[in-house]
Amino acid sequence: MKRRLSILVLCIIICSVCIPTVQAAVLYDLQGHWAADDVSKLMARGSVGGYPDGSFKPDASITRAEFSKILRQSLGLTSVTGNDFADTAEHWAVTDIHTLADSQIIVPVEYGRNYGPDYNITRREIAIMLIRAMGLNDSATAYSGQTTGFTDDASIKSYDKGYLYLAKELGLVGGYEDGTFRPNNRATRAEACVMIVRLLTLMGIDTDSPAQMNPETPSLTPESGSTDVTASQQNSYQIIVKEIQHSVYNTLREQYVQATLQLTVPNGTAHAITVTESDLDVIVTYSTGAQVVANQTAFSQTISAGQSKTLDTVVNILLPNNQVANIVLGNSITNIQVQLTVNGQTYDFEDINTTLLNAVQ
Repeated sequence: MKRRLSILVLCIIICSVCIPTVQAAVLYDLQGHWAADDVSKLMARGSVGGYPDGSFKPDASITRAEFSKILRQSLGLTSVTGNDFADTAEHWAVTDIHTLADSQIIVPVEYGRNYGPDYNITRREIAIMLIRAMGLNDSATAYSGQTTGFTDDASIKSYDKGYLYLAKELGLVGGYEDGTFRPNNRATRAEACVMIVRLLTLMGIDTDSPAQMNPETPSLTPESGSTDVTASQQNSYQIIVKEIQHSVYNTLREQYVQATLQLTVPNGTAHAITVTESDLDVIVTYSTGAQVVANQTAFSQTISAGQSKTLDTVVNILLPNNQVANIVLGNSITNIQVQLTVNGQTYDFEDINTTLLNAVQ
């Protein structure tokens, strides 16, 4: 009797994750719900379904196993057989969980021996998985400790902040009315569906079409040498000089021209791109022929597909007016070249070159 009851419960759980999409129109508790449209999109893809009683229970919590199944199916990832945890070997979602681990969306070492597939998944866990699904794990770890902008930022672990910062910037997650994120809150079924639909939209995946199983998830990280830039976009990057001033002399009798540059980058591609200070070079040539890349303030901006971002950076150009600089670099600056590299292509800005060169003469 107990065995039959266990099998019945297992069947109900599986059906609650994905049942025929014809139920989408009759799930009574979705009518007027804030997440109804996004839930319906995932139902149309066959990624999620309702319960046998005709409900969806949008405000109920969702387990790690259920979320793993929905995410794998939504991304169209081909199942990969295997197991990574002691408590998932016989679990109904073992293949979904392992497929996400194989795609580096789930990192087993973060959970240890057990995944806890039937534990409720938290908002922070979902945000981390979505960023990894976009191929931005390295960026997230690089931003560890980055202020997230949520009012409960002080309570968020330093390691998580890079993921939540990117997730917020990309519009994958939002906060509550009081500005908090509440990373350890249990995610609801509605919240999970909304965040997955936002992910699919960012990745350029048609949310109105059935999922097509594909072993590779589209990456939002531009590949080196990519030329995925529209012709109209090539001339639309803008750099303006907002302010130029001379610094005071430091203890080494060095002086700099500090130029505040405002950079506008529109993203006309089908994927998100990230622009950092390493993509903007101000190359200064001195009279000896020596070339130095001017130091600048750090910045990092992830730009969603079809969006545009404007940011500032301060460039410090060393003037050759002390004895050491004269010996090493020469007594004047002969050329300045501003170069921006986006999506594998490099652009020059002749007007900015001239403005900066005039400022240091």
